[in-house]
Amino acid sequence: MTDLLDASAGFSRDRTFTYSRKVLDTGILPIINTAIAHKKAGIGMIGAGVTHPPIEAFDKAIIALAATFAAHTCHR
Repeated sequence: MTDLLDASAGFSRDRTFTYSRKVLDTGILPIINTAIAHKKAGIGMIGAGVTHPPIEAFDKAIIALAATFAAHTCHR
């Protein structure tokens, strides 16, 4: 399994923590714009819409990142 704290893995823990904290502090959720295209090219879209992720996802992200930071710091 790739170490999530490895910067070469394309994971920015600081940015994830900052964005998650900002969502929890402001209560403003990011917008998810989505669309589903037909499996055959040229037929068109089946559906489209705009939604928001659940706030619980950001709460869980902060808790998981804090645990990861603590575990990583203790092993140095």
